[in-house]
Amino acid sequence: MPESPSSKGSLAERSAVVASLERASRVCGGGFEGRKREACSDRCRAALSQRRQTEARAKRDRENRATLEAIGWLARVALARMDTQPETRLD
Repeated sequence: MPESPSSKGSLAERSAVVASLERASRVCGGGFEGRKREACSDRCRAALSQRRQTEARAKRDRENRATLEAIGWLARVALARMDTQPETRLD
């Protein structure tokens, strides 16, 4: 005989894991103990720190690339202007 849905517990009980209000570690999804805020363990905290460093490095690299591209554009414009203007002598 098949079990009725009510014998498996209420919908709230069955979805307690999915709809939990507990925060989970941003790295492994584990729960927190004590006053920990973002990572559940030293290993997760180290992984989170490495992730942040990698993201910061990537952001810095994008900004440096944009700056170098702007400098290159300015150099090309300056050289083009120098090629089109007659030379002036300061004797």
